[in-house]
Amino acid sequence: MPDIDTVRRMMDTCYAAGTAYNTTLPFDSVRGRYIHSATLTLARNAYPQRELPSTLDVGSGEGGIASFWPHQQIVGVELSAVAVRMAKERYPEVDYRCSAIEEFRLLDGEPRFSLAVAQESIEHWVDVPAGLSAIREAMVPGGTLVLTTPNRDSLHCRISRKLGLGEPPKCSDDHVHEFGFNELIATVERSGFRHADCLGVVLLPYWAMERVLGHEIRRLTDTDQEVCEWFAQIGSLAPAEYCFIQCHAFVRS
Repeated sequence: MPDIDTVRRMMDTCYAAGTAYNTTLPFDSVRGRYIHSATLTLARNAYPQRELPSTLDVGSGEGGIASFWPHQQIVGVELSAVAVRMAKERYPEVDYRCSAIEEFRLLDGEPRFSLAVAQESIEHWVDVPAGLSAIREAMVPGGTLVLTTPNRDSLHCRISRKLGLGEPPKCSDDHVHEFGFNELIATVERSGFRHADCLGVVLLPYWAMERVLGHEIRRLTDTDQEVCEWFAQIGSLAPAEYCFIQCHAFVRS
């Protein structure tokens, strides 16, 4: 298990080299677009009658939710100082702060947030309970946490197990831990949240199936724009527990 400083150095190196989370394939672009849509939908469902409230963006990277979110009242928290510098250049109106979420604390006199978003972030945390506790302490009671992350109960994982191929690899080498659908809900609820809603993003039955179907299937699911859209559209209709990305809304107790 890496420590926070090790992860920080790794992320600084990746961002400085321009290799961190580049959207280079049609699948990356389509998946990102649908993740953004699901995140915004869950937030709007929680606050349907007014503008989105003060928002904590956890793992904001080079800009985070500011690329598709109303910019007012966003505080972005990001481990990498290199990424924070990039984010401030892109979105100077957003308050970006360099911190591991496990170590994040409100400033003296700063009001708590009504909404927190952890989009593709929790899988990178070294200490998940500490990160969730920090988010909870920064939120008002009754506030909403919207969280997205890869799903270890995705259909491709289930198929791999049924075929006797074992667990597929993690989606990325820099993920510390990836969660099953019910595992994630139980983990967040143990930290003082109540599960309220969920959506799924992208159904990928063939991901990591190269040993059975050959490498051509990975080329199709990664690079064929039409195929990527098919799986994204089907995923928007499928039960969230089978989708490649799980998106949840939790209420802070």
